[in-house]
Amino acid sequence: MEPNRLFFSDAPSPSGVGESLADRYSLRTLYTSRCSSLGMRCPLGCLLRQLPSEAGQGAADELRMLVLRDTYVPAKACQALTVLLPYCTGLEYIDLSNAGLRSKSGFMTGVNALLDALIFGVENHGVGAALHTIDVSFNKLSDRTGWRLVRLVQRQPHLRVVNTDGTEISDRVKTRIDEELHSSLKASVPPMLLGEADE
Repeated sequence: MEPNRLFFSDAPSPSGVGESLADRYSLRTLYTSRCSSLGMRCPLGCLLRQLPSEAGQGAADELRMLVLRDTYVPAKACQALTVLLPYCTGLEYIDLSNAGLRSKSGFMTGVNALLDALIFGVENHGVGAALHTIDVSFNKLSDRTGWRLVRLVQRQPHLRVVNTDGTEISDRVKTRIDEELHSSLKASVPPMLLGEADE
């Protein structure tokens, strides 16, 4: 494979004009290489099995959900996911419930890095454009992560469910998340239908 610098700059292939990393490598290969560059001995097996082994944007587009419920997800394993997001344009559902996530484990935690990629990547790459559900319940998450979830709802118009049950996110921030979700829903529903729903 080419050097890991490619994971920070999706450079065109010398052999194919306009090709992206997903055109040349499978998501499984990209994730494995990113884990290696972060110093992991091996990638997270249960996540690796959910990723397509075929190269090509078409294969990447078929990934609809990532389910890691009740599985310990190390911070680096979570950070490594960020390299995949620009190519997972059809990703709708992320379940990280009870995954051992923490808001305060290091300078940049895995979950916060993942949320930042979803927040700031949407304008440039359409990252997470199809995302409608994210579950981070029953993890040791603080308001530092909670405010990122607020911004995520503001940036991702299709997001409808954000589960923060069993976290250490304050009620004030949870309420703000719910308010942003409601506001986003109102903005997406035609006024006539919204009026019927409120009756």
